[in-house]
Amino acid sequence: MRKLTLMLLALALILQGCASVKVPVIETYEAPGMVDIVLAGDIMLGRRLEPVIEKCGINYPFDGISASINTCPIIFGNLEAPLVYKKNVPMLKKNGKKPVYLYAEENIAQGFKSAGINILSLANNHTLDYGQDGLTQTMEILDHQGIKYGGIKKGDLSRPNEPVIMEYNGVRVGFLCYSRVSNRSFAIKLKKYGTVPGTYKVIKRDVKNARPKADILIVYIHWGLEGREVQKRQRVLGRGIIDLGADMVIGSHTHLFQDVEKYKGHYIFYGLGNFIFDMRDDLSKYSAFVKVKVKGRKITEAKITPVYLKDFRPEIMTDKAEINKFLGGIKLKDMKLDEIYTESK
Repeated sequence: MRKLTLMLLALALILQGCASVKVPVIETYEAPGMVDIVLAGDIMLGRRLEPVIEKCGINYPFDGISASINTCPIIFGNLEAPLVYKKNVPMLKKNGKKPVYLYAEENIAQGFKSAGINILSLANNHTLDYGQDGLTQTMEILDHQGIKYGGIKKGDLSRPNEPVIMEYNGVRVGFLCYSRVSNRSFAIKLKKYGTVPGTYKVIKRDVKNARPKADILIVYIHWGLEGREVQKRQRVLGRGIIDLGADMVIGSHTHLFQDVEKYKGHYIFYGLGNFIFDMRDDLSKYSAFVKVKVKGRKITEAKITPVYLKDFRPEIMTDKAEINKFLGGIKLKDMKLDEIYTESK
């Protein structure tokens, strides 16, 4: 039955004109209450990547890592640029005053299927670079691909922000997504979408609302200062979110893979770094994705896989000297390295 389902899905993709998209084979588990989750950092598929993808195909950004992650039923990342229809690019209008505006074209979203990426945060400082128009297109494109997303909202700010729930094998994994670095023009209004603000007050209300709805609750925050070390206020907030009842806190924005802490038995990954990005700074090219194992509806481990962004896309590191150099730069608190990294044999 499972093989038949995969064959039908592949046929559907061909009929849609997406024959080059690979169909992930999702891992099955020996008992209910088990699931693997992949957590990745910033994903930006436009600008310098656009001509490379046009030449090499929509799977290009993911080819170096898709085989390592696409058996996992839940794969999360931060989409760092709106997705827009190619025909609408000439009509895009910049939103607010900022130094960098980003976007990527719609066909790129098809490539997410090859990697199995199925949930994205839109809570960041680029989601509304082209205003409501760019965001509306992003939402339509992701909906068409069956990709869930969180971290944006319009309407009454006094009401809780609902978690995005990913359910597999009897495990409900909830994601709450926030931005602490968005432009003022990205603010939520009654009739306009904005990024959900990552204030303690908002998060406290949301965690209380979400906790009964999820077995595992992960809070993502776009925070920190680009290229800078983890700030004291991030540590205070990260620990505070665990105290509120979250199972795990993850973040990005600095474009660096940063400190990892074990606080009261729960992981805080302060910066997941870049996952797919066209930055040229060498430090920003060293990163990792996190594979979280859940057993008995509890997080039992979180292991990192170091990657290097070669030609803007991640490839798993194999050189031991480079791996050791990368690992040596990660600051750990209340844990040892072997808790988050196991050397490949």
